[in-house]
Amino acid sequence: KWLPEDTAYWAVKVLGLASEVAELFVREEIHGLVLLSLREDDIERLGVAPFGRRRQLLLGIQSLTSSSSSAAPAPPASA
Repeated sequence: KWLPEDTAYWAVKVLGLASEVAELFVREEIHGLVLLSLREDDIERLGVAPFGRRRQLLLGIQSLTSSSSSAAPAPPASA
């Protein structure tokens, strides 16, 4: 199971998002199951901006969801 620190790592190292997103994930306690449940309106309410960053995050989540056979993604190997 991913901890908020794991989702933060994934957002920055895998998706290439800004460190502000990682800090947000840790502060808001976005762990693996929560990450997979996020929708576009949730991401916007969290304050992720601009639109391109939100879309990149959503596409990354969709990729995890389509490749995941369990309820939560496996933690990143180098975390």
